[in-house]
Amino acid sequence: ELRYGLGTARVVWRTRPQVHIVCNMPLVSMLVIWIATIPLRTKLILWFQDVQSGLAGCILGEVLLTRVISALESFLLRRARRVIAISPELRDEAERRGVRVDRLAVIENWAPIESLDVRPKSNEWSRD
Repeated sequence: ELRYGLGTARVVWRTRPQVHIVCNMPLVSMLVIWIATIPLRTKLILWFQDVQSGLAGCILGEVLLTRVISALESFLLRRARRVIAISPELRDEAERRGVRVDRLAVIENWAPIESLDVRPKSNEWSRD
């Protein structure tokens, strides 16, 4: 995660974007990039698709490391210029973690299942 963060930070320094958008990036990598881009004043946009600390908690249980991961995730969410959640529930989670309401948006990123044409499971492709 550290190596990925440093490599990405080098790309950001070389290209100097005004904005960088991250999604599902390891938290340590995101922290490294955030720190490295402070002098550039690059705006961080966080596409909030998963609560990584929640996933860690499911694996590790309620231990100190899980609390540290949760604190890091909350810190980075609060530092983002904008947090785009993929559901109202994730928007609420970001708000619980201290993200200002004016920095939150919801853009659902899945297809409306009810409008998809359902085909039989047994078809030429599945038989092949």
